[in-house]
Amino acid sequence: FDAKVRPEVAIDPATQRAAITYQVDSGPRSVVGAIDFDGPTAPFSAQDLLGQIPLKAGAPYSRSAAERSDDRLQSWLISQHYNLAEVKPPKIDRQPENRVHLTYPLHVGPRLEVQVKGADFDKLKNGLLPFLGPEGYDEALVQQARGKIKDFYQKDGYYHVVVDSVEVPTEGVLSLSITIQPGAQYVLESVNFHGNQGISDRELSQLVELSPKKLLALGSGRLVDSVLEQDLENLRAYYASQGYSQAKIGPKQVDEEKGGRLRLTIPIVEGPREQVGEMSFEGIDALKLDDFKAELPL
Repeated sequence: FDAKVRPEVAIDPATQRAAITYQVDSGPRSVVGAIDFDGPTAPFSAQDLLGQIPLKAGAPYSRSAAERSDDRLQSWLISQHYNLAEVKPPKIDRQPENRVHLTYPLHVGPRLEVQVKGADFDKLKNGLLPFLGPEGYDEALVQQARGKIKDFYQKDGYYHVVVDSVEVPTEGVLSLSITIQPGAQYVLESVNFHGNQGISDRELSQLVELSPKKLLALGSGRLVDSVLEQDLENLRAYYASQGYSQAKIGPKQVDEEKGGRLRLTIPIVEGPREQVGEMSFEGIDALKLDDFKAELPL
């Protein structure tokens, strides 16, 4: 903590080059005096938590180790199913004889118990339940999980899948129940555009990812809401780039037919197309105007 660094500059008059020498006086190195926790640690003992921190009492103090120790401890608590745990960077208190007292503010929180109804939990936990990961647990991650599960089932043809979640807090435990109702399986038979006049169906179909069932085309024949929303954004952006600043795309129309088939219709109101009326140029006297205009896409 008391390190001093003093630069010395020596200039060679003949070459006008400077040589810089840093005089370093590191001073005595601080050691870790004690490590405490600010907040209830139950059901863990202080020794349980200390075992997860790379810094030890009596060992040399390291700022880098202190800066990453709170994340390491929080990750360990999450791995013990305390996904709401929060550990903040330690408070550093310098004491006599170059000793450092570290205090970690923490909140262990309840133990998280997850129950899945209507699906295999092991099938979902690999990538579809982000609140089980190192980010911890919050309502936003639960909503994200519901969206991921919905996408997963819709990509398998279960377009009308319903995903619900209910939290039940009890003493020391937060129970999360996720219920999945897949429903019937469908195949996307057609994707149609309605109302477009200035831009052809063929041109628009190249802008969307959704497509009817095709042989050897992975992902085809599936209607996925998240993919559709991105397709609609792509169409809106394309219409705007073509001069249709007032174009309205959507909302979607989905019709069910016998045999588990779906027909998707995307309504389009193009509105007026803006045209370039006149162009004028200033400040290009050094260029030939006709050559300059010939290079413009407009």
